[in-house]
Formats: sequence, structure tokens, C-alpha cells
Amino acid sequence: MSEQLASPPSTKQVEPGSHLVQILQPYSFGSKSAKVTCSKCQREVLTEMDKHPSVTAWISAAIIAICGCFCGCCIIPLCMDSCMNTEHGCPECGTHLGSHKPF
Repeated sequence: MSEQLASPPSTKQVEPGSHLVQILQPYSFGSKSAKVTCSKCQREVLTEMDKHPSVTAWISAAIIAICGCFCGCCIIPLCMDSCMNTEHGCPECGTHLGSHKPF
């Protein structure tokens, strides 16, 4: 029975005076707060959110009102999380980190 050993991680020699570049993958934000590393202050934070109704929510509310639902039903799309635009920011330095738009 032969055992296969895991090879150690490869290392790359860097010449003095050269620069290392770290490529970060973009983060996909949702409608809930996310734990990310801030691109400005480099701290790991739980994002601060600012939610406001999307254009789709306003159009839906207008269509419902035009159809005759004036008794408050027309404001339902303006209150639903799934119809809100969400802006994510760093609570430490205030940097805008990303946004989430429904639909």
C-alpha cells in the first residue's frame, strides 16, 4: 500500500523591488448584512445597510392603485424587503462597499 503525501504549497521567489498584486474577487451582496473585509480600512466588518424602495416597487404600487386598491394594499410593495434596493457600507470608515438591486 503506497501513501501519497500532499505536496507543500508552492512558493514563488520575488525579486527585491518588485510588487505583489493581490486580486480580490468581487463580493455579491444580498438584502441582508454581510461580513466582509473593507476595501479602504482593511477591517473585517458586518456591513451597515441603507434600504429604500426600488423603481419596480414604485411602479407596482402605482399599478395596484390604478387597479382600484386604494385601501392601503398599494403600499405593500414599498414595504417588502424583496422590493428594496440595499446599499452596503463600512460602519468603521463609511466607505460604500456595494449594493443589491432586486429583479
